[in-house]
Amino acid sequence: ADMSRRSGWPVVVRGSGGGAVVHRPGVLNVSLQIGWSDCASWNGPAASYEALLTLLEKACGNIGVVTSAGRAISAYCDGSSNLLFEGKKVAGISAVIRRAENKIGQLVHASITVQGDVAADIAAVSAFERVLGMEVCYSADAMTTLEAAFAACKRN
Repeated sequence: ADMSRRSGWPVVVRGSGGGAVVHRPGVLNVSLQIGWSDCASWNGPAASYEALLTLLEKACGNIGVVTSAGRAISAYCDGSSNLLFEGKKVAGISAVIRRAENKIGQLVHASITVQGDVAADIAAVSAFERVLGMEVCYSADAMTTLEAAFAACKRN
């Protein structure tokens, strides 16, 4: 964390878990709170992820950017519920889930890379994870920004 902070990338642990991600100007963080429901009827976070992804896909569609959900294998913090543009990760989804008695509450979170240098983001995450002893191999081809996606859609 000290090495990363000295490099201009402070490290903070987020309550929603997941792998290392970049939070900086140009990254929009959006959260969806899903109220308390009965534990017995809860099937895990997948439906919550889908609810947020559906809202994000609709918002992107409103500006002419067609997105989908899925994996971006060579992206950092890859998961099955990424927001993708042409197979490239634009946003990742995570969740905080709390139990109280027989109820479950959820806060689903998305970090949307709106603009900025994806290669610099990857370099920062890679450097941090390598210091932790992790073997990393991320590709700038696996990620993009919403700004780049919008520009590509305008050209077409």
